[in-house]
Amino acid sequence: MKARSAAVQGGLAAVALVAAYVTWQREPDTSTPDSVVALDLGKSDLASVRLQSPELTFEVQRRDDEVWVHSVQVPKPPPHPPGHADAGTDGGTSVAPPPPPPPVPPRDMRGNELSEKLLEKFAPLRAARALGKQPPEKLKELGLDEPKRTLTVVRKGGKETVFKVSNAVVGAGSPYLMAEDGSVFLVPQTMISQLENGQNQLVDRRLHTFKQTELDGFVVKAGDKQRELQQTADENTTIHVTAKGKPDDFARNWGDKVWRLTAVEVLGKGETPAAGEPKVEGHIDYLRKGKPVGYVDIARGAGGELYLRSEFTAGWVKGYGKADDVLGEIKKVVEAG
Repeated sequence: MKARSAAVQGGLAAVALVAAYVTWQREPDTSTPDSVVALDLGKSDLASVRLQSPELTFEVQRRDDEVWVHSVQVPKPPPHPPGHADAGTDGGTSVAPPPPPPPVPPRDMRGNELSEKLLEKFAPLRAARALGKQPPEKLKELGLDEPKRTLTVVRKGGKETVFKVSNAVVGAGSPYLMAEDGSVFLVPQTMISQLENGQNQLVDRRLHTFKQTELDGFVVKAGDKQRELQQTADENTTIHVTAKGKPDDFARNWGDKVWRLTAVEVLGKGETPAAGEPKVEGHIDYLRKGKPVGYVDIARGAGGELYLRSEFTAGWVKGYGKADDVLGEIKKVVEAG
């Protein structure tokens, strides 16, 4: 009897293994769509996408063949209203709180590759689920009873479709959108979070669109002096710099340092830093086949900050570190030859 029972159990186990193998090998069922269309819109019809909150308005716009981003930041109120008592004391003496930073002006900036991919998610706008119209108690549960944010999709020609965006609620990872007719949709988290953090995630921080290895020379200018250097790249993409046929490792290292500079803050088109126009103290023209293909201005801010401007940037960008980190060596570069 025991032997028979063991045989039956063994047979059932074998059948289960076969069923599991067949299930694993079977192609996934694609007959049920994994998303629904919340807004049917073609790529050629989409003009922009805008997220608006009490703190920030951020818009990703398609302009001809380029993507630009536009941000308007609402200034934060001072920590203490005018005439309010100070925040602390120093040996019994009242200490005035530090002045708030200057407000960030509206900014027009180039969008990066991620901003282009974000726009593609809105043409058409797909949601993970459609919940239909919901009663007030359910809207409160979803964070849609008094939403503070709106998502606006703008078609070419100016027609706008506005969705209310849910407030953050405990236990809900992805946001909900509510259309003008009351229909509710669950959308991927990144569609909203990338717009909310667009100043960090969607702004193009490049100085150039060409590669360093594509150049065959560059001209460095400082004051009334300038020096032309030749450049080559070997099969390992190692850069070599010469002047009048002689290697110049100092100029190579300095030029490489400038090339690797990154923008820690991108100012808008036509924007001047709050402390005033930076002073240009260095300039590089990049050459390909002896002809200029790009440039970079190296400038000093009022507080010694490093500012850069190139053929690709919309205006000034703030570089990492101080201006002296780069300009402190430029005199030696231009006077070495």
